Amino acid sequence: MKKIYWLIVSFLVLFMPSCSDYLDVSDELAGELKLEEVFQNASYCRKFHRNIFTGIPDMSFICINSSYAAIDGLGNPWPSVSDELKSAQNNVKNLPVTGYHAGNASLGRWTLYKQIRQANLFMEKAVVIPQSGETDFIDEAELNQMKVEARFLRAYYHFLLFELYGPIPIMTQSQNPNSAELDFYRASVDEVVAFLDKEFLELATLLNEQEPEDRLAVPTKGVAMALRAKLWIYAASPLFNGEYSEALELTDNTGKKLFPAKDPTKWQKALNVMQEFIDYANNNHYQLYKEFNSNGSINAENSLYNLFQQYNREIIWASTKNSWGGVNGEGTDRRMTPRSEYQGFASVGVTQELIDDFFMKDGLPIESSALYSEKGFSPYGPEKDSISKMYLNREPRFYQAVFFQGRRWQVSNRQVFFHKGSGNDNSKGDNPYTGALLFKRMNKTLLNQGSNPRSKFRPVILYRLVEFYLLYAEVLNEVNPSDARIIEYVDKVRERAGIPLLKDIRPDIIGNQTLQREAIRRESRIELCTEGQRYFDVRRWMVADTEEGRQGGDFHGMDMNAPAETFHQRVTFETRIFERKMYLYPLPLNEVQKSLKLVQNPGW
Repeated sequence: MKKIYWLIVSFLVLFMPSCSDYLDVSDELAGELKLEEVFQNASYCRKFHRNIFTGIPDMSFICINSSYAAIDGLGNPWPSVSDELKSAQNNVKNLPVTGYHAGNASLGRWTLYKQIRQANLFMEKAVVIPQSGETDFIDEAELNQMKVEARFLRAYYHFLLFELYGPIPIMTQSQNPNSAELDFYRASVDEVVAFLDKEFLELATLLNEQEPEDRLAVPTKGVAMALRAKLWIYAASPLFNGEYSEALELTDNTGKKLFPAKDPTKWQKALNVMQEFIDYANNNHYQLYKEFNSNGSINAENSLYNLFQQYNREIIWASTKNSWGGVNGEGTDRRMTPRSEYQGFASVGVTQELIDDFFMKDGLPIESSALYSEKGFSPYGPEKDSISKMYLNREPRFYQAVFFQGRRWQVSNRQVFFHKGSGNDNSKGDNPYTGALLFKRMNKTLLNQGSNPRSKFRPVILYRLVEFYLLYAEVLNEVNPSDARIIEYVDKVRERAGIPLLKDIRPDIIGNQTLQREAIRRESRIELCTEGQRYFDVRRWMVADTEEGRQGGDFHGMDMNAPAETFHQRVTFETRIFERKMYLYPLPLNEVQKSLKLVQNPGW
């Protein structure tokens, strides 16, 4: 169904960012307009309001967008700078290897303070614009709705800042960017959590339960509830709950500590809030997306694919802002297309570490499944192509996410190869580096040839229900490992994925907190792969410098310097840097240097 998404016009507003100070806003005095004049004109007022939405991340911006902009923390660089992907282009190509410092850290979100200030300005200054003759107007109902949306976005942007930096300044009033007093302390973790908890709780009573089809990108009650639940998961997790020893020493110049001591009771608070969202979701508001075969069984392949191709009831919140582009232009789709397929770029490789973590079709890891082998080749697909056994008998999510050596491309049905001498080898810089190309969220009708479609709109999912099922299982396990709902909710995810349930194949882990925790985390690793959550999960769990969630050291792929006969062997494609200070992102150096109140994160 063709829809018109009004938020797209946020890119066309006359208030484009131009000021350098992090508390400044897009140029609200554009041209000869004064701020008061903006809020006396319905059209200008709506444009000002819509520009607040421009801080919403574009989670399809993985490598390159149509403007060739450097990717920042409001795109989706996270898979390429975690243990999931290798990007062959843009700033995220070398960041995992070279590292960064506070002066050149390019994945920040500090610019969100511009949108926060604009939200505050709107809430403070926007007024009813009465109808006069044929002129446009804004009545009280519309104004109230716009102010609620601005308030939500203010809270959401604070959440995104907290997710990356930890303690942050809380801004609830607009500030004059030219003021000599423009300097603010960071609120503590507990203060940020308390502020956002209150905001999301109240917003859940103010936002609509659903929006019409032409406003599907507008946040709803369920979004506010979900974010409140996720906020408390962060608050209870080790990174923010007393287990990052370096952060416990962090104080500002008044002696105020910014990180709290460990408080195990926060898991119970997180469970209480998560339970509210789960109950709401299960009360006919959201459901896992499933398609069925004629015999009533779940069609995992279609379910996992179409989930990302259209709006559906699993989506809690999605954005229309996207960088899919087209296979004949710029953007993510072309970077997920082999060079041998009509001028693709094949620039996003999947690490062998992620490939190895996908289950086999029997639901077991490769290290414990009798189905797994790396020796030799076997027939695959309708054409019975000879494919390495390491890619056979894998779970359905693997085939939705990974395009591997010898697999046939959509529409053209031609085999694709990555070994030395093939059409997608490493003789050019645009190659997947690992010998396996990202395929997840690709639309299978696209081909840059003949009358085939070159581009396809898909919603860019910010949050979906399956993530919260896994978070629910996680928090239940931390509170009471014997709770039967832990395995129940993980198995809901596995059932849709088309693999055997844990209760059937791993009854030995039931009730064991450590083993259940490992199972939940691995399920999250696979189900949410490349969607932008892994980077934050391994940090909040504080496992990024352990073998469980290792982000530094050697990373592997297939041997792209080898011919087809010896291609399928693990080799190191690069050695990555991870230091403990990277558990939190550095505040921009220039902001810390000019401030008397901001204190930098540990180690930076």
